[in-house]
Amino acid sequence: PTAYEILGTAATRDLSANGCRLATTQAIPAGTVLRLDLQLGEHLVTCEGEVVRVTKDQGEWSLGVEFRKLDDLASDGIRAYLSFKEGAQEA
Repeated sequence: PTAYEILGTAATRDLSANGCRLATTQAIPAGTVLRLDLQLGEHLVTCEGEVVRVTKDQGEWSLGVEFRKLDDLASDGIRAYLSFKEGAQEA
């Protein structure tokens, strides 16, 4: 099965330039490589990430995902989104 078939849709709880934390109803083993489609505002960024940490918190699974093989476009898109969000929070 593909990563989408395993994981389906997950909510992004934290996002950084190097990775993210996903909340989902299913545990995915550490070491699993996922193809991620991240909706960042109006833009969709596709990247690959490896599950590096799995915990259960209040009935949902939390997956620590480290980005792998980010191309320049994906990396720039994530950084621009984070910069925009940081600026909006300061306003």
